[in-house]
This record gives sequence, C-alpha cells and structure tokens, in this order.
Amino acid sequence: MQCTGGTPCEACASRRSPCVYDASSDQRRKIANQRNVHELAETQVQLERHKQLLGGMIATIRAGDFDANSDLIRVVRSGVDLSQLAAHVRNECRSNVSIQQAYEQIDFCIDGPLELPSPTQVLGEIAPQGDAKSSTSDAPEVNSEPFQPDIWRNLNRES
Repeated sequence: MQCTGGTPCEACASRRSPCVYDASSDQRRKIANQRNVHELAETQVQLERHKQLLGGMIATIRAGDFDANSDLIRVVRSGVDLSQLAAHVRNECRSNVSIQQAYEQIDFCIDGPLELPSPTQVLGEIAPQGDAKSSTSDAPEVNSEPFQPDIWRNLNRES
C-alpha cells in the first residue's frame, strides 16, 4: 500500500507501525507544490490585469467625456479580445488626467452579501434627494426609454 498522506496513513495503520514521513525527501510533492505556487502566481497576475481593465473602464465611464465613452463602447461592442480592450483602456487612462485620477480613487473592495443589488436598487440609492418622486412602492421608478447618447453629450457640455 502507498502512503495516503493521513496521520497515520492507511498503509501504516493497517500494519500497526509508526508512520514516519519526510516531506523534504518526497520530490513528487515538492514539484507539485512548486507547480501550484507557480499557477497561483500566474492567476494573481491575471486577476491584477483584470482588475486594472475593470478599473480603467469604470474610470473612463466616470470621468471620460462623451468621445472617450463612445470609443470605449465601440471597442467593447466590436468584439476585440481582452488584451486589445486593455490596450485601448490603458491608452485612454494615460492620455487623460481626469480618468487617471478617477482610477486612483476607485476602492476595489467589495463588501456585503455575495448577491449584488439590482441596477434599479443601485440607481435608487444614488438618486439626488431633490429628484425623489413620491411613490407607494419602495422600489424606484425605472426609465423605460432607450439609451440616448445625446443626453450624455449635453451633460458633458454643461460641466
């Protein structure tokens, strides 16, 4: 029987002998552990890249002008792969100080329940107090009109 890794392992337990294991001499486990550490490091790098992409997209939406947001939407909808999208977002962030500053202010910590609130709930929480409409329902009203980019253009001109 082979060692199953328990204390005592099944082989030693069935023979009723002391279970002595020298982990440093077992190269199979050492190599497997090194491979796991390498895979975790690669995963961490990928997660960091995804975080930078997400942050850049959020910063562009928050601080970018109409053209920056239109370009971002166009690139996303074009179906490019993530590395091309990341290059676009990175270039946009580097060329726009407002977007850089918005990126630096993002708190990437997600607290709370695993289930995220619906867009309706989020928009209801951030609605300006003066614009609150009285309603018998606790849920905020949702505008069912289609997205109109001209609205964003007008907002950017006013600021």
